[in-house]
Amino acid sequence: DRIYAMKVVKKELVNDDEDID
Repeated sequence: DRIYAMKVVKKELVNDDEDID
């Protein structure tokens, strides 16, 4: 579950970066 959560968080950060661009 921890690994899955980390992947979700990382995806969220990537999406935020894309939104900033």
